[in-house]
Amino acid sequence: MALQLESVFRMVSRGVLGKLCRGCIVLNRPLTKGAVELVQGCDTVIACDGGANHLMDAGVERVSVIIGDMDSLSDEAKERYTRGPHGDGNRMDDECSFVDLSDDQETTDFEKAINYFLSKQSELPNNNKSEKSSSDSKIGTGNKDAVVENSKHNRSNRNTHDTNSTSSTAFTSSASTFSTAKRTVVVDYTSRPMLVVVGALQGRLDHMLQQLNVCLKFVNQVRLVLVSDESVAEVIPPVLTNLQIDPTKEGRACGIVPFNKPAKGTTTGLVWNLSPVDELELEWGGLLSTSNLVEESTQAISFHMSSPVLWTIELKK
Repeated sequence: MALQLESVFRMVSRGVLGKLCRGCIVLNRPLTKGAVELVQGCDTVIACDGGANHLMDAGVERVSVIIGDMDSLSDEAKERYTRGPHGDGNRMDDECSFVDLSDDQETTDFEKAINYFLSKQSELPNNNKSEKSSSDSKIGTGNKDAVVENSKHNRSNRNTHDTNSTSSTAFTSSASTFSTAKRTVVVDYTSRPMLVVVGALQGRLDHMLQQLNVCLKFVNQVRLVLVSDESVAEVIPPVLTNLQIDPTKEGRACGIVPFNKPAKGTTTGLVWNLSPVDELELEWGGLLSTSNLVEESTQAISFHMSSPVLWTIELKK
């Protein structure tokens, strides 16, 4: 069975973004009107440090968490989200937590935010469930130790994943099996929560590259969809995947880019589809499938790649 994914803008068009997406991470970049609409469509908003400044400037009332080393959070934004949306200090369900992880210099604020989400997701609003969780508390305990511990756990898992990347991989369904000398790890990509990320495709190139690197690190644990004014991007896992797009919002220009090792496989729905032959193997220093096009009548793209790849598609103006 293939992994079924749906584009963010198709979710918006169907009015189900809040039900299918667990939240939004906002990085320290200015917000456009389109970005604000995405943020406001999510129940949980996690601001990475100075991202809170831009949320305040854009008039976003509700922020769940502000996390990072707090070196770019303005005093005005801190006071604003401490006082609550009504300015009376009575925050109740709108409470914003501040998680200062300035002693952690091994990870970016983006990675800190993901680790926080993964350590607290059982306490987050989850519209996917038909019944409420046994815990009615929202995000907001600011458990620093849990975040740090989760960060260590993820680094350990990523080391295992790196080792596994040289092993044979079964990618005939929506789960991948990685075998090592010690154990076999089965990754079920259908159970991953989804987060929209705003600001990751803007600003300095080295920052953008690090953002993409973080997405690859967490591909087994969470679906991260990066959105800018010009494009959408996400890491497609090494399993048979069908991605439904929204032709009314998304354009035809697109690209498929490998990461740390060559990627070979099959795609459908593109003008220049890939096939599992040596001549079409993607790798840095070799072939990259950039400036590709979605077929005019296509509303779904399929991928069946041997390793994770970055998928990106343009947005219509």
